[in-house]
Amino acid sequence: MGIDYGKELEELKKNESMTWFKPNPGKHDIKIIEEPVDKLYENPDTGEKTEQVEMPIEVNGEKLMWTVGKGKSTESLYGQLVKLGSMNGNKLKDVTFELRVTKTGVMPSGGIKRKYEIPVVQDIGEENVK
Repeated sequence: MGIDYGKELEELKKNESMTWFKPNPGKHDIKIIEEPVDKLYENPDTGEKTEQVEMPIEVNGEKLMWTVGKGKSTESLYGQLVKLGSMNGNKLKDVTFELRVTKTGVMPSGGIKRKYEIPVVQDIGEENVK
C-alpha cells in the first residue's frame, strides 16, 4: 500500500506549526494531547535509523511536539511512558504527569546527557501494570 499523501500532508502541517520540546534539567508538568505515533528517524549525517514515538504535548500552557526514542527497558523514558499508559487504561491521551530531568554529564558533541524520571511510575511493581 502506498503513502496517503493527503493524510501525510496534514501531519506535516501540524508539525510545522509546533515547537519541539527539549527539556532542560528540572521538573516539568506535561499533558499529552494525542496518543503517540511511531516514527523512524534517520540521521542525515550517518544514515543511522532510530525508532521513536512522537506526540503533541502541553507544558506550562504551551503546545509542543515531543519525540522519545524507543528504549529497550522499563527504566528508559519510553519504558516509563509505556508503564504510565498501562496505569491509565492503556492510553496516554489527556494524561498529565511530572517529568524530572537530571543532568548526568556531557556528550562528546558538547550536548547534555540527561536522565528522565516519571515519579508516578517509579515505585509500581510489574504486578500493578495492566
